[in-house]
Amino acid sequence: MRGSRLVSTVSLALGMMATMGLVLFTPTISFAQARTVQLLPDQDVFMLSELGAVIVDSENGPTILMVIPREKRTEAYRDVDLREGDTILMVNGKKITGARRLKEIYEGLKIGDELKLGIRRGKEMLIESVVKADPDKLPAQVMMLKGGEGSDDVATVMAAVGLILREDDGQVVIDDVLPGMEDKFTGGLPHKGDVIVKLQETSITGPGQLSEIYAKLKANDQVRLTLDHQGTEVSISFAKQECSGNKPLIIKK
Repeated sequence: MRGSRLVSTVSLALGMMATMGLVLFTPTISFAQARTVQLLPDQDVFMLSELGAVIVDSENGPTILMVIPREKRTEAYRDVDLREGDTILMVNGKKITGARRLKEIYEGLKIGDELKLGIRRGKEMLIESVVKADPDKLPAQVMMLKGGEGSDDVATVMAAVGLILREDDGQVVIDDVLPGMEDKFTGGLPHKGDVIVKLQETSITGPGQLSEIYAKLKANDQVRLTLDHQGTEVSISFAKQECSGNKPLIIKK
């Protein structure tokens, strides 16, 4: 897998999901810039990958919840002046009232087409344009469904080293591996489809147990995973990430 990765339908079935939400991860921003935000169940969410902008429904219309700082974006998009709190009123000359409609219009564009946004910023009315990019030429990004009480640690530590997880009949499986993360691992490399069979030296029977054991480790401790790779056990390790202020964006519904 290379380039941009937008996974809007990956479900982390971490036990009984009392809540649902989204995780946004991109290696171009600091985890310390992310935060947890509560959403109502009927709010739609859309990510404009070119800007790393997360757009959610609000009473005023589709609103920018988060956007990657200009200096962290691909050079072609550094001059686009889109800010947190901006409300999108029009797209390509059409009035919109929700993030879902914005997504529909965006998906109807071809690579190289212009997305012209009419936005309100306080008392100002502005127009900003974004050219739809070739996904393979954008930095790697992931937005996925997640949920389950107590599941944040698992999603955070694995996303931080480029691993996207899912549960399959009680097993924790690596659903995908982001590019450019190879230098974070020692002892071996993970692969899509690998099953996590041990954390430290404890056999793993589900994501809840994985999260519980991980929570007992200190920041910068070595996290040791034993993986089942096509019937062969492989051991990998990486440093545990800071917990406080060190998470990908988690938007809970």
